[in-house]
Parts: sequence; structure tokens; C-alpha cells
Amino acid sequence: MTKGLDVRLRGALSLLAAAALYGSFGVPIRILGTLFGDSTQVAVRFFIAAMFLGGFILWRGDRAVVRRVLSEHHWRVFSLAGMFSVEAIFFTIAVIRTPLANTIFLLYAGGIITSLIIGTLVWGEPMTLLKAAAIITALVGLGVYAGSFVVFGVGAWAGLAAGVCEGIVNGLRKSLKGADRSTVSMIQYGVGAFVALLIALLTAERLIHVEGDKPMNIIGPLLVALAFAIGLVCVGYLSLYGFGHFDLNVGTILLSTEIGFAPLLGLLFYGEVPGLVVAIGGLLVFAAVTLTVLERPTPSVAAETSVG
Repeated sequence: MTKGLDVRLRGALSLLAAAALYGSFGVPIRILGTLFGDSTQVAVRFFIAAMFLGGFILWRGDRAVVRRVLSEHHWRVFSLAGMFSVEAIFFTIAVIRTPLANTIFLLYAGGIITSLIIGTLVWGEPMTLLKAAAIITALVGLGVYAGSFVVFGVGAWAGLAAGVCEGIVNGLRKSLKGADRSTVSMIQYGVGAFVALLIALLTAERLIHVEGDKPMNIIGPLLVALAFAIGLVCVGYLSLYGFGHFDLNVGTILLSTEIGFAPLLGLLFYGEVPGLVVAIGGLLVFAAVTLTVLERPTPSVAAETSVG
């Protein structure tokens, strides 16, 4: 039991670390938006991340691992890649067109509910009073964080759609427990880059923003894209490990702690001062996280019999 609790705690810490990285992504998304179109910037950062991982796998020299992942988990890996790319596009649209607080609220509200449904129906994870309290507390905290009124426009609907995709993606991550994380992440970002670029071309998106005859500032955004890609690689590893060792129907709550990091970066880079209401919402979410970590693990039949 002690060993199980230790593994579960490591899963929780991995998800919290991923949340910290997620919380930092709003700023580079806005910076990249000055040079690239919405879908184009997703393709660029995913492509760079895939190249990093591909280079690492070649350096490691273990190509048999790639073949094993493709033979044993191909439908899960490619489903994860496609859904993750769609989520990233929706999230990018929401960040650019909607206040950051509303985007985060809609993302995790949709993600928590979707993860709850998948965790209960697919993985057979039991709903306990402590889990229910954590979910309700997290949703209330996210609602307080965003404010009582959300204007539903294109950005808001995009944020909600990203949340539904997030719940599905987390379920697929859980199903890939035991698979080589480098290979899964490389395929995820490689396919994601292709899908994002295809969407950009089909929608006739302006790939590169040009302002008259002014010389384009490409060095800064490209350096940001490189840093973003490294962050994506880390998120891929942390999320796969975290959901592989933690309950799905409350693991998304741990990711929602990014609301503690996003306002800080918004203050540092854009002078967006978080108010008392935002602080209260954040505290409620962290209270929900405490409840999820205190919950004792109860292995489900689905989890025990799943393909590793």
C-alpha cells in the first residue's frame, strides 16, 4: 500500500509540474500570435517539439521501441495526436479572443466534467464523497476565478471545446500507461503539426502576419517557439506519467492549478493585476487539489485489465 501511495503521489506531482508549464503558455501564445496565424503557430511549435523528440530517439538508438509502440498502441497514439492538435487550436483561438481567466475556466470546466464521465464509464473509477467535494470545489473556484458572467462568443465556445478535448486527451493518456513516452510524444506532436498546418491551409489562414513594408521581427518569436517546444516536450512526459499513475476523474483538477501561475505571468508581462476574486478562486482550486491528493486510491477493474 505504501508503494502504491508513493507512485500515486509521484503521479500527482507530475500533473502539478505540468500545470505550472501550462500556466506559462499563455504569454508565448500571444507573442507567437504577432507573427503566425492561429493554426500556423500550433503547427510551428508542435513541429519543433517533434524534431527534438525524434533527435533524442535517434540518439538513444532504440528504434525497436518505436515499432513496438506503433504495433501495440497505434490507435491510441494517433487518436491522442489528432485530439490534442484540435484542442491546441481551440485553446489558441480562445486565448487570443477571450480574457485569459475565462479561457482557463471554460477549458477546465469542460475538461473536469468530460474526465469525470470517461473515468466513471470507461475506467470504472468510483465516485466517492471526497472526489465529489473536490470536483464541486474546483468548479466553484474556477467560476469565481473567471467571474460570474462569461460572454459567449467565438473565443468562449473555442475554450469550452478545448475543455472537452482535454478530457478525452487525458483519458487517452491514461490508456497509454507503460508505453514509451518519447515515442508517444513525438507522434503526438508530429501528427499535431500536420493537422494544424492542414487546417491553416484549408481555412486559407494567413500563415505569416506582415505589417506593410516594415521588416518582420522573426528572431524573437522563433526563440519563443523554441522555448515553447521544450516546454511541450516536458508537458508530454509529465502528463503521460501523471495520468498513468493517478485517477482520471480528478487528475484534471490538478492541471487546473495553472490558474495560480497564469495570473502571475500576466502581471509580469502585461500588467494584468489579479484581484481579490481571482485569488479566492485560486485558493478554492488549490483546496480541491488537497482533497484529491488525500483520496485513497481504489484500483478499478478497467484500470487493472487495461493494456499497459
